[in-house]
Order: sequence, then structure tokens, then C-alpha cells
Amino acid sequence: MSGEKIINKRHHMRDIDFKLNILNGESTASCKITAGNILNVPNGIKFSLSDHTSVLCSMLGPYEERRKRIKPTFAVYPNRLRLSIFIRPNCGSIANKYRNYEFVINKILQTIITTNTMPQCGLSFVIQIFNDSGSLLAHSINSSIVACIIGGISIEFIPIAVSIGITKCRAPSDIKSQFIVDPSNEDLARCISTITVVCDPTKDIIVSINVDNGLCMLDKSSHKVLFELAMKSARFVREEIRKTCNNYGDHISKIFVNNNTNGHNLIEL
Repeated sequence: MSGEKIINKRHHMRDIDFKLNILNGESTASCKITAGNILNVPNGIKFSLSDHTSVLCSMLGPYEERRKRIKPTFAVYPNRLRLSIFIRPNCGSIANKYRNYEFVINKILQTIITTNTMPQCGLSFVIQIFNDSGSLLAHSINSSIVACIIGGISIEFIPIAVSIGITKCRAPSDIKSQFIVDPSNEDLARCISTITVVCDPTKDIIVSINVDNGLCMLDKSSHKVLFELAMKSARFVREEIRKTCNNYGDHISKIFVNNNTNGHNLIEL
């Protein structure tokens, strides 16, 4: 019985908890995501134990860009919004992979934010890492998107990021056995590659795929299973975000109803 639970766990998201701080004029809009080993106590308080990933994204702006900081691209694209992404580790220096994560998050936010409503303005996102136990990029992307929602930033659609690990062990009769959804550090030890899939679960569309590490080579049948796992997990995360946002007023919860998904631009990374 315990073995069956472990197998099923590989294809589902870990426990996830959202803590939001709505923009109110006194503080910035922020979203803290904790995924992994989360304990629920009778009084409704949730706190994380060991083996969890926790990130906090704070959004600053929009603010007017100083003329000396405006890049030449503003002369060609006067309605362009300048985005700045900063990832801060819990300790030590900033690793090269964090720079890559900043680039990926920047490209995604450029795609979904309605930039023509904030000409020659700046918008900054500071992502603080409290603990990294796998799937860091996916949770960083989701926290920045939620920060946009609660911060009143107009977005074209709501994408959801899901991390999937690919193992070298595959049962011939079960293609799904080679995938681990939302892998932890323990799961990563068995993976030859991990990817972050950004998709819109309302339209069943994959927006981008980023290879976090390793070499990702899959056949057509594996692609189909990967797509199904990513969409199923993205729907779960989106529903958890919607439930959390419902507690902060109708003006936020309506975003999930009135979300414009008439078009999607694939993100080239």
C-alpha cells in the first residue's frame, strides 16, 4: 500500500500554500509560495517542515523611469515597459543559474503584461529564496504572476509553471513512470533532466518549455504524457491560486473569470 502511494505521489504536485500581501499604499504587493512538506494544525495555521521550497516575490512599481536610465529601445518603442527581475538566494553569492532564471521570468512577464498601459515606466520583481528543495523556477514564475494579479497589473492571460523531472528508469508498459511532477531534492537525485513547462490550462496550450538541467530527449508518446501531466498539474495550481485570491475581494477573483485568453504568443527562450 505504501508503495502505491509513492508511485501516485510522483505524478501529483506537492502540498502548496500561498500567502498574499495586497497592494494597499503602505506596502508592496507580494506573494509567498511554499511547496513540499506542509503541516496543517487544527487552528488553520500552516507551516512548513523540512524538505520544502519557499520563495517570496515582491513587486515594486509601476514607477516612472529616470531619463538617464531609459535605454535606446524606448526611442523606438515609446510604450515599452521596462521589467527588472532580481533573484536573491537565502545565503551566498548569486549563482549563474539564477541569472538564467531572471531572464526566463522576464521573457514570460513581457509576454503576459499589457505594456502599452504603462509607457516609459518600470516594474521590478524581487524574488527572495527562503528554501530550495526542487522546482525553484516554477514556483518563482508562479509567485511573480500572482504578484502581478494582486498588484493590479493588467495581464493578457494567466500562465502556470510546472516543474517536471525526467528519470532514466522507464517501465515499458508505463510511459508515465519516467516523469516526476514537482520534484524535490530527493527526486532530483533520480532525474537525468528537469524541465519547467509554462502553460495556460484554460486553453490547453503550452507557452514555453525551459530545460533547467540535463538533456531532454523524448519520443512522441512521451510528449503526449508530458503534456497531460503538465496540464493536470497546472489546473491544480491555478485552482489553488483562485481559491486564495477569492479571499481578497471580488476585484481580484474576477480576473480569473474575465481573463483575456484570445491569443497566446509562444515565448522563444
